Amino acid sequence: MASEDFCNTEEGAQDNDCACNVPQKENCTCESAKVKELYEAFYGEYEDHAGGAKNVGQWGKLPSFKGPRIWVPPWLDFKTKIEPVKRKEEKKKESKVVSPPKEPIEDTASESLDEITELCKCGEPCYSTSMKLRPEEDPESMDDILLGSDTDTLHKGEGRKSKKKESIFVRDIAHNTILTPTVVLARLERSKTDITPSFISLISFIQVAIKGIRVKILRYKHRTKLAAINFSGSKKHIISNLNDVMISVLTYSGCCYQIYAKGEEDVRLVPPDIQGPYIVCCTGLSGGIDNLECGLDVGTIFSIYKRDPKLSPFAPRTANMSYKYLVSSGYALFTSSTKLVMSIGKKLCSFILDPVVEEFVLNDDNIKIPDKGQQISVDEGHSGLWEPQILEYMKRKKDPKLGRPLKTRCVGSLVADFHRTMYSGGIYLYPANRKNPQGKTTLLCECIPLAHIVDLAGGAASTGKGDVLKTEADQLGQYIPFFIGSKHEVQELLLITSSPARG
Repeated sequence: MASEDFCNTEEGAQDNDCACNVPQKENCTCESAKVKELYEAFYGEYEDHAGGAKNVGQWGKLPSFKGPRIWVPPWLDFKTKIEPVKRKEEKKKESKVVSPPKEPIEDTASESLDEITELCKCGEPCYSTSMKLRPEEDPESMDDILLGSDTDTLHKGEGRKSKKKESIFVRDIAHNTILTPTVVLARLERSKTDITPSFISLISFIQVAIKGIRVKILRYKHRTKLAAINFSGSKKHIISNLNDVMISVLTYSGCCYQIYAKGEEDVRLVPPDIQGPYIVCCTGLSGGIDNLECGLDVGTIFSIYKRDPKLSPFAPRTANMSYKYLVSSGYALFTSSTKLVMSIGKKLCSFILDPVVEEFVLNDDNIKIPDKGQQISVDEGHSGLWEPQILEYMKRKKDPKLGRPLKTRCVGSLVADFHRTMYSGGIYLYPANRKNPQGKTTLLCECIPLAHIVDLAGGAASTGKGDVLKTEADQLGQYIPFFIGSKHEVQELLLITSSPARG
């Protein structure tokens, strides 16, 4: 057989013979055959040339052609599979085939979730990867997803033990459903006695109020003429205006018995014909006008109490605003994205406002605060008026000889500082001083809601002398010292504050 009947590889170039010893016209799989295939893929069909470039790139001789060698780009890898060629041929075939008429799209909403749920590598339904909800026929398993704890499972597909968190964070592709707080609560209504239709409706109206406050805050930041806030008015007028957004929405929700907002002199009683079973305490603007004018993060705090019908109408206004009547707490943080963090049952959930659909979408259903942190949030402007125990605690946290010093991070906005502390760990302090011996944070509108939230997240909150959740309010606008954050940091602070001051 002639030498040109065999392909010419580097190994067989000296003997003018093929290293694989396979005729060209047969199925030869050596590198020179790939050269031809690559050439046709990038430059079209091979044409015999009288000459060609010399000493450029990498040379090879085509197996079934006589003539000059062709130039092959140096970046081509002969040892890899030639997928571009196959794709190009497939595209040519597809372009020639006439596609059949499209069938009408069937509505998959009526299909059962068992049929459309994809299987993971482990061989079991994996709802975190396929983004499908669990079957609605099993309400207990749905409750485990939303309110259950994490479990360590052995992922058979990967062959290693991984922490598999079965939760539904995103949209249900099968039913095209967005997991808003209302949807999540509606799915848990059957298994949770404290989640009633009236409570679900109340949460929906709170979302509407938060969106309204967000619009006014954005307009105030941009200082547009469309803003409903009187810019020439006092700071108290601006805060009262934002409180009115929450009060007006909740008053006509049909779910509230009375509403109290921070800065108001008294509670707002709902007309008897539209009264509901819940009492709401809220802070329309948490963070101050100064932060709002500078474009910094501000927020809104709320807490929901179940009305006790056995209480006398002549009882104090604060009689029904204690921890034993507390149903849910939450706050909204207005940053680059609007976030809603609220308690659902015994878990803490986080939602993010989707700007496309203008709905809060579930982001995390089990927020936990680290036991220890590396940050401390405190305004040291009045440190000269603090108690000696607080000064001793701050001295220890700054002394490198006693360990790694804590980083000081303070925005001046209670919601923003608390939100960072809850995710990063650490402690937030607003101690009393000689100028304000009772502190500057309100018990009903700020401290109790945030203390309830951090308690569900695994942290702690204290007044320096006792638990915030066990503190009874004597009046509506009562102030207290406030310490909240990781459990280890708060306990260390209590050890110092409970000891007598050094002379």
